[in-house]
Amino acid sequence: ELRTLIVLANGTSLCEAGKILDGIAGSSVSARLARIYKKLDVLSYGHGERRDAAIKEARNRGYAL
Repeated sequence: ELRTLIVLANGTSLCEAGKILDGIAGSSVSARLARIYKKLDVLSYGHGERRDAAIKEARNRGYAL
C-alpha cells in the first residue's frame, strides 16, 4: 500500500501506476486506493480530493512519500 501511494504521490495516472506496480491493471490500482482511503480515513473527502488527502494523512502519520 505504501508503494502504491509513493507511485501515485507524483500525480501518476492509475494506468501508469499499474505499469510501475508490476504491470497490474489500473482497476487493481483503484481497488488498492479504495482500501488505502478506508485505512487512512479519508472517505469523507470528495472523489477528486481523496488521493491528496490520503497522501497528506500518510505523511502526517510519518510515512515517507
